[in-house]
Amino acid sequence: MRYPSNANVHILVLGSVLAGFLALVGYPEQPEVAQAGSGGAGPAAPTPPPAHAAQTSPGMGESPAGRPALPADKPVTPAPVVMTSPFLRDIFFAYDRSVLREDQIPSLDANVVWLKADPRVRILVEGYCDMRGTSEYNRTLAQRRADAVKEYLVAGGIPADRITTVTYGKDRPFVLGNDDAAWSLNRRARLVVMTTEPAR
Repeated sequence: MRYPSNANVHILVLGSVLAGFLALVGYPEQPEVAQAGSGGAGPAAPTPPPAHAAQTSPGMGESPAGRPALPADKPVTPAPVVMTSPFLRDIFFAYDRSVLREDQIPSLDANVVWLKADPRVRILVEGYCDMRGTSEYNRTLAQRRADAVKEYLVAGGIPADRITTVTYGKDRPFVLGNDDAAWSLNRRARLVVMTTEPAR
């Protein structure tokens, strides 16, 4: 029978000791693969955390770290979601008038069709005027414009309880300017979707 040489015995013993040591302490972690563009020099830089997708809501303060402050622990009734729909069209008016213009009827009819397609939708009709005239007079005129649009929608088959009106008069102008081009765009009724349905 042939016995291994002393050199082979030493190699076997050393290998066994090394394997036992690695089993006790564990294998070292593999180095991270360098990111593209790093040239392979050194470990990859840590990836920064993603920016907040949601922006701070109006009225919600921010913490010193720049993150939105956490809301109170008490349950809060969600406010209606308000958004401008690309499918609802603004309705424009002649100077100092609240009568619906003939050229605005197609836009009104398109709004009726869109509102009938989704009975869950509730809307706000906002009345506006141009910058001429007193604030009090313009608020009254703007309310008549919003009411005229609501009456047309109701006559078209939209339930009145789905439509709320508000007047802004010459406040919140859509276009800044003191010429006919700006004034004509500010004489309008704006239709805004208001719903408590969650976004899908």
